[in-house]
Amino acid sequence: MWLVTGATGFVGTNLCRRLERLGLPFRALVRNPAKAARRGFRPEVLVEGDLLDPPAGLGDGVEVVAHCAGLVRAVTKEALYRANEGGTAALCRLVEREAPGARFVHISSLAAAGPSKDGERSAAPPEECRPVSNYGASKLAGERVLLGTSLSWIVLRPGIVYGPYDRDVRVLFAMAARGRAVAAGPSRSYSLVFVGDLVEAVLAAADRGGRSWLPVVATPPLDTGALFAALGKAVGRETRLLRLPALGAALTALGGEAFGRLRGRAPRFGWDKWREMRAGSWVGDPEPAREVLGFEAGTPHAEGFRATARWYFERGLLPGGGREQRGTRAG
Repeated sequence: MWLVTGATGFVGTNLCRRLERLGLPFRALVRNPAKAARRGFRPEVLVEGDLLDPPAGLGDGVEVVAHCAGLVRAVTKEALYRANEGGTAALCRLVEREAPGARFVHISSLAAAGPSKDGERSAAPPEECRPVSNYGASKLAGERVLLGTSLSWIVLRPGIVYGPYDRDVRVLFAMAARGRAVAAGPSRSYSLVFVGDLVEAVLAAADRGGRSWLPVVATPPLDTGALFAALGKAVGRETRLLRLPALGAALTALGGEAFGRLRGRAPRFGWDKWREMRAGSWVGDPEPAREVLGFEAGTPHAEGFRATARWYFERGLLPGGGREQRGTRAG
C-alpha cells in the first residue's frame, strides 16, 4: 500500500494516475475531496485530512510514502515553513508510529540545494546546501526533518517540473503561444524534467532503502533562449524573446509582492522568485540518480514539451493553437 500526500496537486495527481495504471493500491491524503472527485479519484482511495494534523490510522498497512505535498509560494515566510517543514515533521511522526518500516520518498527541489552552473552541489547533504529563497530554505528544512527520524528515506530534488496539471510552467507555454516571451537579465541555464519522468524516479526510489539526496533532471540543461525556442516549436509559434533589465524585473517582483499582500494571495512572480532568478543558473547532476536508482530521465525536451502543449490546447488552457494543435477540441 502506498500513501500519497498532495495527491490532488501537480506531481501527486500524475503519480496516482501511474499507480492506478500499474494496479498498485494507494491511499491519497486530500484536503478537498470535491477537487479529488473532479480529478477522477475513486472515493475509496481518499482520506480527507490536513497534513499538519494527519488522521490516526492513515499509515496502517503502508509500505511506501510518497510525500508530494508542499507550498511553492505563500504570502508569508512562516506559511512556507509551516507547510514544508511542519507538514513533513507531522507526517514523519505518524509514519514512525504507524508504519515504521515504510520507505519514505520525499519530493523536494533543486531550490533546497541552491543555484549551480554545473550541478556540483545539487546532491549535497543539507549542511552543504545554500538556498537563496524562502521557498528553498523551507524545503531544505523539510529535508532536515528526515535526518532526525528512524525512517528509510530518499529525497528527490527535481529541476523545473512541467507536464499535465501544472500551473506554473504553463505561464511560459502561454508566452510562447502568444509569440512573445520576456526573460529577466542575462541568459541562464536550467535543468528541467517532464513530470512522467519524475514519477518514474519516485517509483524507482520506492524500491530502494537508505538515505540519499538525488537530483532528478533531464539532459541537457537549457539556457533561456533555447528553452523558449523549444517551447515555440511545441506550440507551433515562432517566439520572440525580449530581455527585461534586471532593475525592471526587480520592480515587477516588488509590485507583485505588494499586490499579493493586498489580495492576501502569494504572487506568481514575487520577491522570493526574483531571488532565485538573480542567483544564476539552476543545473542538477543526473549522475547520483543513475548510481543509486539506476534512473535516467527518458523524455527528451522536445517530446515532453509537445505532449504538455497538446494537453493544454485540448483543454483550452493556452491562447490560440499551433499548427499541430489546430482542430483539437477542448474538454
